[in-house]
Amino acid sequence: MAARKPKVIVTRKLPDSVETRMRELFDARLNLDDTPMTSEQIAEAVRTADVLVPTVTDEITEDDSAQMLELEESLLAAAAEGSLAESTVSGEGEPADDEAEEGTFSEENVDPEDRDE
Repeated sequence: MAARKPKVIVTRKLPDSVETRMRELFDARLNLDDTPMTSEQIAEAVRTADVLVPTVTDEITEDDSAQMLELEESLLAAAAEGSLAESTVSGEGEPADDEAEEGTFSEENVDPEDRDE
């Protein structure tokens, strides 16, 4: 039995390449018309999503934040039990270090003084 993909709700339109990749990796719910979500819609998204991808213009209430922390704990527990899609946990499908596109993040791109070691 295949593990379920985490449900990701994106509050605003993102670049097409990002949305395409999110659809590949997750059960992504996108805001294709880019209409700002109401506080009620954000609260519902927090209740139903495994991951919420908000923007700086979204108004996240204290109650929303508390619910997000609870969801984070349950998502971490699910990951520990192995019930999340293997590709999302293992990073499968991402380019190998030698295949990384220019401008993408990798350890080699980080100044040694900026690393958390």
